[in-house]
Amino acid sequence: MRSQQRAVGRNFAVVFDHGEDFFAAQSEFCRAKPDPARIHPGLHRRLLRGHDCEHLPEAHRPARAGVAVGLTAHSATGHTSHLLTAQVQFLTEMLLIEVAEPAITRQQNPDLYDMPLLRFGA
Repeated sequence: MRSQQRAVGRNFAVVFDHGEDFFAAQSEFCRAKPDPARIHPGLHRRLLRGHDCEHLPEAHRPARAGVAVGLTAHSATGHTSHLLTAQVQFLTEMLLIEVAEPAITRQQNPDLYDMPLLRFGA
């Protein structure tokens, strides 16, 4: 394991709304804010994984398992819930960014199966 403190440039918090088309929203963000590095963890529904022949069952419920989402040329990986155990295979890279303010919290939304959604401020 290696770590190094880095100088941080621009930093964005992006929240994708329930039911929103992920790739359309991501493209809109990229056009408005060109060139930042992007990491998009989150929940997705109506997923079609590479090894599946059909969409996941109960498409109205969020996919809580680790899933790969995206075009092969522009891979994006979404992992949800909490990581309980893992072993690094090859190399795993992660950016950890300290946010001093505004306060960031997650509040459960009962209309969305009590999924904790990102909120900014008080």
